[in-house]
This record gives sequence, C-alpha cells and structure tokens, in this order.
Amino acid sequence: MSTLKDIMMKRKNIKFFKQDVYPSKEEIQQLLKDAHELVPQKNNLFQFHVDIYGPEHTKEKEQLVLNTVCGMGKQHFRPGGKNFRKYDELKKIYEEWKQIVNKKEYNYSKWKNVEFNEQVRAPYLLVYTKKLRMPTKKQIEKGFPSYIFEFSTGQKDNSWYIGASMHGFGLSLLANEKNISAAFCKCFFYDDFNYTNILAPAKKSSHDIVFMLGLGYEDKDTKYYQQKNKPDVDEIVRWK
Repeated sequence: MSTLKDIMMKRKNIKFFKQDVYPSKEEIQQLLKDAHELVPQKNNLFQFHVDIYGPEHTKEKEQLVLNTVCGMGKQHFRPGGKNFRKYDELKKIYEEWKQIVNKKEYNYSKWKNVEFNEQVRAPYLLVYTKKLRMPTKKQIEKGFPSYIFEFSTGQKDNSWYIGASMHGFGLSLLANEKNISAAFCKCFFYDDFNYTNILAPAKKSSHDIVFMLGLGYEDKDTKYYQQKNKPDVDEIVRWK
C-alpha cells in the first residue's frame, strides 16, 4: 500500500495528456467529493468555485491553449507585444510545435522561442475562480453562525489563494493515488479577441482565476523539458 510520501514523490506537473483515454466522470466526481471532505478551509468558508470543463469541451480547450503561450518569446504574442492578437499566426506555430515537440530536430528558436501550456487540454480542466467569503445557502439553513463572516476580512485581497491552493494540491494527491495525473497552469492571459468561457472569469482581472488544474492520464510517449532546479532545503528552511 502506498504511503503519503510515495504519492507525493510520484506527483509531478505534466504537460501532455492522452486525449482518447481518460477517467470516467464518476471517478472525477469522487475525487472532488473526497477533496471537499478532507481538505480543510478556514471556518469552512470556501472563497472559490471550481468550474469543470470535461472531454466535451475539446474545441474550447484548443482555442484556450493559444492564450497560454509561454517561453522567452511569449511577450511578442501577449498584450503589448508586436504580434499580439495575430492568432492565425500563433495557431500555425502551435500546430507545428505540437507535431515536432517530441522529436530531436525540434528547434526552440525556429519557432520564435515560444511553447505552449498543453496541459490545459486535459480531459478534465478545473478552473479555480474567486467567490465571496460567505456561507452557502445550505450552511445558513443549518444555522451557520453569522459572527464568523459578518466581521471577516479577506474579501478584497488574495488570501483566497491559500484555500484554493490547498484544495488543488490535496486533489492532485488524491488523483495520483488513483493513478490519475494532475497538472497546474497559471500562465495564461484573457483577450476578447480569442474569447473562451473558460477564461471569462479573468476578464476584469487575471487574479480572479488563481489557476487551472488538469486531470487525466499522462501521455508518456511525448517528451518535454521539465525545470527541476530546486534550491537546497537549507536555503529555504531557517531554524531560529
């Protein structure tokens, strides 16, 4: 039987998911139920929603991936860049990149020093969006004490990131326990010219989506670069 440490060692942020084979909706629902019950939230007040885009949203995810352009040349295709909103050109680069990224002849500079966060095309894409720190209707019906939220702080800052991040990480571990891969993505931008319902909550502010979390089965046949240069533990942990 796997220990918690075994599961944490197995977990990694992957980039490519299988598109033709994926977990059932019921399996994902069970993971979400388990995370809801097991991952703590301050005062049981959830400051986020989890919007789920399943396998039926394939086309929208293919559109979304253009808004995740990354790499050293990403600034040219993002707001303020010389190629901003040239989505036809970006789509062409993406399609070519996708075909050769796994091959030895892949030339990063040839493709304008850009790559893409392909993990947003996961069969199940979970989008963590902002919610006011208020009890739900059912919580109020059960007599949730008003003093807990009436004088609470944190409605306008980014403290909600904490609860969402804890939920996302806990969910990723629960998924890995079931041999379901998980991948986070925070590198994206909203643009009306390439509109998707997925990124709509980020129209006013990119901070209204803390991250997206993809769930599915890893495509192990596609190789890609992973940044593994971590600081030493003594550079982070300071005994006083």
